[in-house]
Amino acid sequence: MRHDGRCSECKNVIKAMFRRIYGDYPHTKDEAGMDVSADISDYKAKPYYKELKKIYNSLKAYRGYSDFVRAKKLPLCDLYVTRPRFIVETDESQHFSRARAIALKNYPKGLKTGFDTGLWIELCGRINAKDDSPAYRDEQRAWYDTLRDFLPLIKGFKPTVRIHLGDFKWCGLNPRDKRDVKLFRSAVFEKKTYSARIARVISSTGYRLTEKKVRSMLKKAAKQPASAGILMMPGGIAVFPMPGAKHSRKEMEGRISLLNQAAKKVLKRVLSRGLRRRLKKKFDFLTIGIDSARGQGLRAELVAVVDLKTGKTRFTGKSYPTTAEEEKLVRVNDLSSHFMRIGGKRVMVLGCHDLNMFSPRGDKTARGWRKKRKRLFKKEMKEFGPEIVLQHPHSAGSPRVWSHAWANLLKKEPGIAEYAAAFSFTGKRKNSKRTLASTATRGVIDLPL
Repeated sequence: MRHDGRCSECKNVIKAMFRRIYGDYPHTKDEAGMDVSADISDYKAKPYYKELKKIYNSLKAYRGYSDFVRAKKLPLCDLYVTRPRFIVETDESQHFSRARAIALKNYPKGLKTGFDTGLWIELCGRINAKDDSPAYRDEQRAWYDTLRDFLPLIKGFKPTVRIHLGDFKWCGLNPRDKRDVKLFRSAVFEKKTYSARIARVISSTGYRLTEKKVRSMLKKAAKQPASAGILMMPGGIAVFPMPGAKHSRKEMEGRISLLNQAAKKVLKRVLSRGLRRRLKKKFDFLTIGIDSARGQGLRAELVAVVDLKTGKTRFTGKSYPTTAEEEKLVRVNDLSSHFMRIGGKRVMVLGCHDLNMFSPRGDKTARGWRKKRKRLFKKEMKEFGPEIVLQHPHSAGSPRVWSHAWANLLKKEPGIAEYAAAFSFTGKRKNSKRTLASTATRGVIDLPL
């Protein structure tokens, strides 16, 4: 599932949020005209002309284009809030160009804005968008954005509010949910990060990634405007070399600490001290799926739970393999390892297929060790009484893939208040929203990376 800085649904949700806060038309107006001149010469008599002229000249000097102002009037603004009067601009990636940075650096110190100009300049350097249709398009867009930011001086408006579309998965918020509206207010008006108990990474690049790619994904998560008690990574997102190749599956199940040690070495390289320091500013705990490398005979699928403040790591892993994995997968037989206190909450941590211990169909067909394992696991769960469930599947592409198991689990354990699955999305884009909704409770923050 791809999500980028040009998501049209994000723009729709942002507008809906403002309508929810300030009211529908006429209190909020989409694509509103401001009746403001785009021609610099029309501002000669204004007290702020000198500042505008400086910005205009800097854009002309950038690449030598002097005819980038083609409209008589400032083009329409994304949203106009009529009381109090201010405009809202949803900035797609193309707004973050070198020309825009040049304009922003020349803003007068006294100009009040409803966004962090320093951050916008930084984003311009990072994104470095280029739009050559027409050749002067970057300068033109930067000039029109400047005039919108000057509306407090031109028309006496409140500071212009800008929202970076690529900052967050805004389309994951629900304008009808009071909690989401509250989070939106905090992020936009109080410049606070979104806060929840759980944030989950939804991978668009698959799983069993290189250490470099996993590290890059975690760095991106640290930059998101989201904070949470727990950051979840997908199942099998990282890979470790399988130790004890000469041992049988049962022998390795008795030496599970060898697997944990091998996985911990990879985790230590991926999660450097510097990266952990960055992550702990936003999150308290990290859960991450780490698989053994393929083609090494036996297999193992582990989940690490890291206290980002102390660095302490606990491990669990898949205890209930698929029928195809039965002979080769080293099972985590210590079922108590799935149940732990995280941030003061009772949490049940599951590997990929572990959730199917609660499949209604499986309840009817399970025989032998499977039937026994399901019974023992459910006994442990009843005694522990989890409040939160975290599942780490490798992938999901349909809203139905885990739906029956989740429904049955919640029926058997009504004390579960929150749950989430972090995975690589492999389905069609049209199914993405329903798949996300069916694999987490409301309030869980989605980070598509």
